[in-house]
Amino acid sequence: MEPTSKIKSSGLILKISSQKSEISSLAILNDGRLVSGLSDGDIIIYNKIAYKIELKIKAHKSRITCLKRLNSGILASCSWDNTTKLFNIKKYLYDIFQKLKIMEIV
Repeated sequence: MEPTSKIKSSGLILKISSQKSEISSLAILNDGRLVSGLSDGDIIIYNKIAYKIELKIKAHKSRITCLKRLNSGILASCSWDNTTKLFNIKKYLYDIFQKLKIMEIV
């Protein structure tokens, strides 16, 4: 699931593909991170510089149909499993960065 970031004559800047399941929705967080919702119910957050996977959340039991960035670092997701969930993305990232001893969250 590594992205390709070579600029081609077609204007393509970035290509992200999932070998495991289909990408069914996209969102961009306030800080510029790209978020994808997958058909298996996972949410993937990509690093905004290298577009490598930074965080993977097992969010739903079925296809994610919608992702929406809300205020204050909250991400909303809807799924075919008949649920809507709210995630505090800043909290997830803060926990990861604390484990890595990185103090700043942009």
